[in-house]
Amino acid sequence: MNLTIQLPHAADATTARDHADRVVRFALTRFTGAISAVRLRLVDENGPRGGVDQRCRVQVVLRTGDVLSVEAVGSDAFAVIHQGCARMAHSVARRLSRLSARRLGPPPSGT
Repeated sequence: MNLTIQLPHAADATTARDHADRVVRFALTRFTGAISAVRLRLVDENGPRGGVDQRCRVQVVLRTGDVLSVEAVGSDAFAVIHQGCARMAHSVARRLSRLSARRLGPPPSGT
C-alpha cells in the first residue's frame, strides 16, 4: 500500500503527519491486499482566521483500478483525520463487498 500524506500549511506538520500515518494504517490495514495507493490531504481552508475549516480528503486506488474518495470537515485537524479514515474504511469495505458479490453472481434460487 503506497501512502502519500500532504499537509500544506500545517502548524505542526511532523506531529500531524505521524498521526495521519497511524490512523490511515489502523483504518485500512485489513484491506492492504486490495489497496494499491492511499492519498490523504489535510487543508486549512481559512488559514489563521479559524472556524470550521479543516478539510481532510482521503483517496484510495484499489487494485481493480477503482478510485474511492471521501471528505471530512471540522475544526480539529486530528478529529477530521479520524473521521475521514473511518469513512474511507467503510467505503472500501462496501466496495469490496459489492465486487465480491458481483464476481460470485446472484445466489442460486431455491428448489
